[in-house]
Amino acid sequence: MGAMEILRTPEDRFRALPGFPFEPRYVEVPAPDGTLLRMAYVDEGPRGGAPVLLLHGEPTWSFLYRNVVPVLVRAGLRVVAPDLVGFGRSDKPVRREDYTYQRQVNWTRAFADRLGLGLQLELRHDRSRTFCEQGHRRRSQAAAKSQARTGHVLPPGRPHRRS
Repeated sequence: MGAMEILRTPEDRFRALPGFPFEPRYVEVPAPDGTLLRMAYVDEGPRGGAPVLLLHGEPTWSFLYRNVVPVLVRAGLRVVAPDLVGFGRSDKPVRREDYTYQRQVNWTRAFADRLGLGLQLELRHDRSRTFCEQGHRRRSQAAAKSQARTGHVLPPGRPHRRS
């Protein structure tokens, strides 16, 4: 088996998005086979401000937070909103088998490490809660984090009903 095959959405597909004036930035994170995947992210606000990490769920991307970013920036915070691997401007592995929870955890951890985010407030949406919680359990540093969660948590065994 060779290197992981990836797709990259052309930049012109993201031109002139309503309410999304943010400059795209990119960082590379490694896949298990050594392939480097490009992760896109929004990084707004003062570099010296307390960082806030906004993690989207499925099937969204950082566009989800287009109305939240300006509010947090006005509060003096540094706002970082990545597109998880497989979403938005980030690279998309071709094979379904390339997508696992553990890989998303690893890619999210590598992203945060590459940016040197350290302690931050996290706003998590949908399944990004799982990626983030798995990553924190494995971190060696003991740090208290403030976390705001969106969505709701269902009791075990209770199916999700869509309206």
